[in-house]
Amino acid sequence: MNKRRLSAFTLVEVIVALGIAATALILLVSANHESLRRSLRAGEGLRLGLALESKLDEIRLGLEQSGTGPFEGLPGYSWRLERRRETSVALKGLERLTLAALDRQDRTLMSLETLVWTPPAPTTEEPRDAPR
Repeated sequence: MNKRRLSAFTLVEVIVALGIAATALILLVSANHESLRRSLRAGEGLRLGLALESKLDEIRLGLEQSGTGPFEGLPGYSWRLERRRETSVALKGLERLTLAALDRQDRTLMSLETLVWTPPAPTTEEPRDAPR
C-alpha cells in the first residue's frame, strides 16, 4: 500500500490568515466610512455656501428685508446680516454687508462680505448755474 502525503494548512495557519483578512477588512470599511463622512460634510458645506450666496443676492435686490432668519431647505442653519456704513472712503452711500451662516449653537460656519453703493437720491432743484 502506497501512502500519499496530503499537504494542507494547519489550524493555526488558517486562524492567523483569517485574523489578517479580518483586520484588513475592518481597516477598509473604516477608511470607506471616513471618506463617506467627509464627502457628506463637503456636500453640506457646498449647499450652505450656495444658500448663503442666494440670500446675499436677495438682500442686495431688496427681496429680503430682515436681518436674520433660517435658511429654507437647510434645517438647523440660519443666517445673520450686519450692515456697516463705510466712512473711510469719500464715496457717500457705500455700505459693507457681512452675511454669516450659523449653526444651531449660533456659531459662524462661513460668511460672505460685499460692498454695496446706493447712489444719492436725485434732487428736484434746478442747478444754480443753469441758464434761464
